[in-house]
Amino acid sequence: SIAFCGANGFPAAAYAPVLSRLSVRGYPVLGHDCFPAMLPSIDAGRHDWRSMRDMLVQSVERQANLAKAPVHGVGHSFGGALLCCAAAQRPDLFEKLVIVDPPMFAPATRVAAFIASSFVAAQHWHPLVKGALRRKSVWLSREEARKYLTTRGVFKHMHSESLDA
Repeated sequence: SIAFCGANGFPAAAYAPVLSRLSVRGYPVLGHDCFPAMLPSIDAGRHDWRSMRDMLVQSVERQANLAKAPVHGVGHSFGGALLCCAAAQRPDLFEKLVIVDPPMFAPATRVAAFIASSFVAAQHWHPLVKGALRRKSVWLSREEARKYLTTRGVFKHMHSESLDA
């Protein structure tokens, strides 16, 4: 079976058009949503890499037990990085990993980001965080959100089924 983990902010259901093609070909797929924004019931103090990795490990462990075999991990962006962390902790759960576009940074970049965040909160210096904070996130209706999003970036080319998820 396939354990899928998508990009930060995108539920596994957003990948349904792609994942359903794997399912039709006989590969059972289980999407794992391990991000704080998608799991409002988790403790607010647990929004870090280790807790998300642990949630993913627990979920994949259940999947592997049901399948009675290690799973193939497939991850996109942050979901891929999270799968790498899970596989490093529990390699016995995974037969293979397929990681697409993971956010990997050189050691010097990680050190610089750590030092910068020690002095100034990321929202003041990190371009991705600054952009996310400026991004519109509240609409009056789903139709208003769809109209806005379908003119922007990645959403412009997104399958309607993915956008509806």
